[in-house]
Order: sequence, then structure tokens, then C-alpha cells
Amino acid sequence: MPLWLCLAVVAPQGTIADITTGMQSLFNISIYPGTGTADGVNGDHIMLSPAYNVTSEDVHMIVDTTVSVIKAFFVEGFGVNGF
Repeated sequence: MPLWLCLAVVAPQGTIADITTGMQSLFNISIYPGTGTADGVNGDHIMLSPAYNVTSEDVHMIVDTTVSVIKAFFVEGFGVNGF
């Protein structure tokens, strides 16, 4: 399943859908997913855009929060454990 469909943010046709897991108050982060990285169709990615003056501590917090969002999404949405 493509990442854009899992995270429900941007559909391939460019339509905007609902941001759910990352925007919950527990996480409070916006994760922008995309697809087609490998060949225009396949290959998922996410984009994170911190400020230019981001600190090392900020980067660690962003990474930890992003990992938590992805884990929560798959556990809650699909019942997948074991990350």
C-alpha cells in the first residue's frame, strides 16, 4: 500500500485529504507523504521541513516524533505490531 494512502494526506491526483495521526495533540507534527520516488509510480517518501536554525536536539525530537506517528498509525489503523 502506498505511503500516501496509509497516511491519508495527498492523493496522486493532487487532491488534499485529511491529516489525522500526526496532527493529534499527542504528536503535533505535520508529515507530508509522497509517492513515485523510484520511477514516477513506485517508491514512497515523507518530507519533513524544520526551520533553518534547527538544533541537534530539535532533530532528535522530530525523528522520535515521526517514528512514533508511523508506529501509531500502523498499530491503530492496521493492527500491525513489532516495529
